[in-house]
Amino acid sequence: MRAVLEEYGGMTGRELSEMSHEEPGWRYSQDGEDIPLATALIDPEPEVTEQMRETARSLAATDCLRPQGSRRSEPAGAATWAVGRDRRERSWSRP
Repeated sequence: MRAVLEEYGGMTGRELSEMSHEEPGWRYSQDGEDIPLATALIDPEPEVTEQMRETARSLAATDCLRPQGSRRSEPAGAATWAVGRDRRERSWSRP
């Protein structure tokens, strides 16, 4: 408890709120949605390697990432998912 007070005790409620809203649980959930406890395990600043990028490109070329409800006539990867720093910025975009 002392460690928590030492770390956050000097912060205002607004500062704590703003800090918490940068965490993955807030960034990846919808307004009004419960935030799963498991999101506490998500690294907020993960290292993205070239191998990860290559794997993502390969997966994007298949149907496994096709958004639900998308038309089969669309090429795989036609829709992309954008996540901004603010969770309200998330949106599907189609070229």
